[in-house]
Amino acid sequence: MTDSDHTTDADSTDSNDATDVEPTPDADAAASAEATATTERDRLGAATGENADDLAEAVETLARLQRSGTLDDLAALADVAALGSQAMDDEMVTQLAATGTSLGEVADTAADEDVARTLESLLAAVGEAGAEPAAPVGVIGLVKAMRDPEVQAGVGFLLSLAKAVGRETR
Repeated sequence: MTDSDHTTDADSTDSNDATDVEPTPDADAAASAEATATTERDRLGAATGENADDLAEAVETLARLQRSGTLDDLAALADVAALGSQAMDDEMVTQLAATGTSLGEVADTAADEDVARTLESLLAAVGEAGAEPAAPVGVIGLVKAMRDPEVQAGVGFLLSLAKAVGRETR
């Protein structure tokens, strides 16, 4: 008998086992993942075909931004914005919003024609009065100065201002 004539039952069982092997859970998962990837790839291919012009334009724009260095600048700007966003807490954002609102209100007030005209006059008067040193004035000098129409107009303005400030502070 030759070696080939001496086949055992174990040898024949081994050859049959290869065809009767049941898939393992890992093999099932791999097959399922491959099917999902193929489906996703097919959908991506279809979407790419439908939007080919838009995608080509987007790639062209990205290439132009990259060549000019703008893309790097935008990425750096995004990094700075992210750091700022991470550094701010809710209270800081609330305070910043309140400050912005207050500044807007001040700007609205300053934009009013009467306010702007009055501020210009007041600043011009401050500049004129500060150009020369003021002489000390006592009570009698104040009474004498009250005969001057310009002083009377100035005191009238100050009284009007004092009254308006009083109203605003209540």
